[in-house]
Amino acid sequence: MNLKRNFLFTLSVIFLISCEKTPNDESVVANLDQAAISSIAFDNSNTMWIGTDAGLFKSVSGGYKNIYFDASKKINTLKFEKTTNVLWIGTNSGLSKLTNVSNTGEIAEKILSSNLSGDTIRSIFSDSISAQWFGTSRGLNRFFTNNWQKSNFKKNALGTISAAKFEKIGVNSIASWDGDYYIATDGQFIYR
Repeated sequence: MNLKRNFLFTLSVIFLISCEKTPNDESVVANLDQAAISSIAFDNSNTMWIGTDAGLFKSVSGGYKNIYFDASKKINTLKFEKTTNVLWIGTNSGLSKLTNVSNTGEIAEKILSSNLSGDTIRSIFSDSISAQWFGTSRGLNRFFTNNWQKSNFKKNALGTISAAKFEKIGVNSIASWDGDYYIATDGQFIYR
């Protein structure tokens, strides 16, 4: 019995050692000349898009290509929306989108600042009905069915819509779980 137990113990140790990752298992995927990377997104064709403090990069055969668009400096956040084939790009100077990104002819469009609560875009979230949510330095925004919304996000049980406490506070992150939305703000609160 002891021999069998020792054999199983030794086999288990050998298995655990063989599964252990070492630093040599890691590989550098991209070298972007010392650019600080802030965000990564993949499009429908598995192209990697990389947001950096030096602009937007796209994986191409043999490396990475800097993609010029209106907000060519620091990228804060990226989000690829699969159903519309749009790459949303949040910067300190506003929001842009690239359409047709899974093909070769991207079309850049700068979103009007009048559609947004603030020009510094900190987070982007796509919900289950393909609405896009944008956290800015001055509040929350929503884009759905070609309409922009900057206020009145609170709905009560009767369906009445009113202003929420976080609407004019900087939004750092947006997430959803089990039908509820969670908004992390500059005010040191997470709102639901």
